[in-house]
Amino acid sequence: MKYRVKENNLYGGKYTIDQMNKWIENNPIEAQNTTFIDVEYTGGLLIPVFDGASNTWIESSSQADSENNDLQKEFNLYSERQSEGINRYLKLAAEFRLKKLNGDITDSFHKTIEETLRPVRDEFVNGQFITSKEKLEEIGSGVIGQQIYDQIHSSILEAINEFYI
Repeated sequence: MKYRVKENNLYGGKYTIDQMNKWIENNPIEAQNTTFIDVEYTGGLLIPVFDGASNTWIESSSQADSENNDLQKEFNLYSERQSEGINRYLKLAAEFRLKKLNGDITDSFHKTIEETLRPVRDEFVNGQFITSKEKLEEIGSGVIGQQIYDQIHSSILEAINEFYI
C-alpha cells in the first residue's frame, strides 16, 4: 500500500500500486505536488499531516486548521445549548400542562402563559440563554405571577451558569 501526501503534507488517501498509477495518470497536474509514501496512516487524526522529519503522521496545527477547529467547537457549543434549551423548555411546558390538567391553573391562564412567554421560549429553545433571560426580565412577573416567573428565571440562570460561566 502507498499513502498519498498532498500539497502542504496533508493526507490524500490510501492506494494500491495500481490505484496510485491510475491516479497519477488521471491527475498529472496535481501529481506534481503529490508524493506517495510507505508510512502507514491508521486514522484517528482530525487533520492528518505527514511530518517528514519524524517520518510520522501528526495532527495539523496550521492557522487555517485551528480556525476550522475553533469554528467546529463553537458550532458544537451552540448545538449543545440548543438541545439543552429545548429539553428545559419542554420540561417546563409539561409542568404547565399538568397544572392545567390537574385544575391548578385554568386553560385560559395556560394560554396566557404560553403567549406571554413566546419571545422567551423562542430564544431559550435556540440556546440563546442570556437573551432569553433579558426577555423574561422585560416581561416581568405581572402577567404570569411571581412563582412561575421565578421557576422560569431559575431554569434560565441554571443554563447560563452551566454553559457560560
